[in-house]
Amino acid sequence: MPGKEVKELYVAKSLEELRAKTEITKLLLDHSPKVLLGSAKVLHDNATKDLLRGDEEKSYILFMKFVELALYMKRMKNVSKKEFEETFGGQNVNLAINKLEELQKSLSKR
Repeated sequence: MPGKEVKELYVAKSLEELRAKTEITKLLLDHSPKVLLGSAKVLHDNATKDLLRGDEEKSYILFMKFVELALYMKRMKNVSKKEFEETFGGQNVNLAINKLEELQKSLSKR
């Protein structure tokens, strides 16, 4: 990400290793939709903060978990469309995917 100081790599040695850290555990998915929606907001906020701090690896992991959680919750029957849209709607998921693409390019160069 040009124009800012980027943190040295410290989480993984390759993108494959980094992707392995993005999996959402079954344990997390056993929570109520309300808890999962709250977790999604925290994931997105923290991913954005880490990106601003130059921590591309951590930001990548959190954005990936955010997108995976969105895909999982979209299939849930007990999540209202309104609740889903408030958390994942608008541009949140699309922006997260765009950021993931940028981060992947940057991380693969390093």
